Amino acid sequence: MQRRAFFEHTTPPKWAKWTALLLIQLSTFNHHFSFDNLQALETPILTNFNLNLAEYNFLYSITDLPSLFFPLLVQGFADSKGTGWVLWFMTSVVCFGQLVVALAGYLDSYYLLLLGRFIYGCLLESQLVVTQMTLHWWFKMSEYSFAISLQPFMMGVAKCLNSYFVPRIYQSTESIGQTLFICFLICSGSAVTSFFYYLLEKKYFGTPKRADSEIELAHLRQQRKQEKREYLSQVLDFKLPFWLLVLNYCFVSGAFFGYTDVVNDFIHRRYQLTSGEAGELVMVLYVIITILSPIMGEIATIGHTRKNTLLIFSNGFLVIGQAALIYFEGNPKMDAVVPMVFFGLFWGSYQPLIYPLIRDSIRRKKYVGLAYGIASVLHCFGILLMPLVGASISDYYAENKEINYLVYTYFLLGLSVIALILAIATFFVVWRNQKRRRPSYFEAVEETVAIENTESVTNN
Repeated sequence: MQRRAFFEHTTPPKWAKWTALLLIQLSTFNHHFSFDNLQALETPILTNFNLNLAEYNFLYSITDLPSLFFPLLVQGFADSKGTGWVLWFMTSVVCFGQLVVALAGYLDSYYLLLLGRFIYGCLLESQLVVTQMTLHWWFKMSEYSFAISLQPFMMGVAKCLNSYFVPRIYQSTESIGQTLFICFLICSGSAVTSFFYYLLEKKYFGTPKRADSEIELAHLRQQRKQEKREYLSQVLDFKLPFWLLVLNYCFVSGAFFGYTDVVNDFIHRRYQLTSGEAGELVMVLYVIITILSPIMGEIATIGHTRKNTLLIFSNGFLVIGQAALIYFEGNPKMDAVVPMVFFGLFWGSYQPLIYPLIRDSIRRKKYVGLAYGIASVLHCFGILLMPLVGASISDYYAENKEINYLVYTYFLLGLSVIALILAIATFFVVWRNQKRRRPSYFEAVEETVAIENTESVTNN
């Protein structure tokens, strides 16, 4: 609670604000770069570790398993310790997990690889929740959409570098362990930038106030118990548009990341291209995301109904991309490029929209961290379970242990269609409320200001 008050009543200079934005985004580089190191090395990993598609997908599922719980605890942890310190701590844990993954590569140990991915994933999604909370406190609503759009921009840059360089590092070293260790060294830079952000935040906002007496300590404990009760009641008070949006996020995550987790090996096997050539084609996806996401960040400041319309088009790109994987035949490289273009258009337009829409769908902005936590949990649930189910079905129909990507792709297409239906449903719920001239679930600006001013007076 006190942490929010610091941000709400302190105005740092502009250079500090934009420096903070740069450091925050660089802190997430290790998240995006190292998450898909396995994708760039999928073919040698499947061979060296003798894995089927379900066992390979489980490496991603176990990464997201801790994120079903930890993001819900982030807001209270950040309020008590400070977002800067929490971001530094989480980034360091992510780097340590990557070090264990590299050791597993040296030892050719699948179980150690699972352990490393689990450690790596413990605070992975929570790291993004903290960055989103931090951006929320630093930037006003008109600036927030642009600030949040730089997350998919950073994702695009990091994954481009991963897709291009990691296969080439492996071709040079011919060692999974050496390749993953080099990736660990690269990702360690994020721990350094998050430490610099911690120092910057400490300079302008200090550290969270601690209790000076037993009476004050008892008061703070009682205040946190009350906050926990309020969190539970607020979850029950979230309206239909919020739940439709986070469910859409869940199915979208399963469909999109279910493909990107295997994209290098998929292209390699289907189109008979080398891993390096496949990596170059995958770069098309992330280059489009890198270019499109800041543009969509500016567009995302438009009205709620128009943002929901764009959300439908964005989900449509995902469906078209999944269908193109199944039905396009002809020139191998062209067949691979067309889906990459649609997937890039999808994520480059979707990610800058979804979090502003989630933020707008809640009435009381003090619970934005809780809303982001719920969205992150469902996002990770989609990544955790849905690709694993699809891979298990694919392995069931596989012949002679050959990976059957056709069945897997049909499964992901079904998820994309469900996500599109949810996006359309969200649009009609919001449109119906506006047409009936009832108070929108997306509150009016005047109501938002009134509620936040009341909460600010109460907190002080």
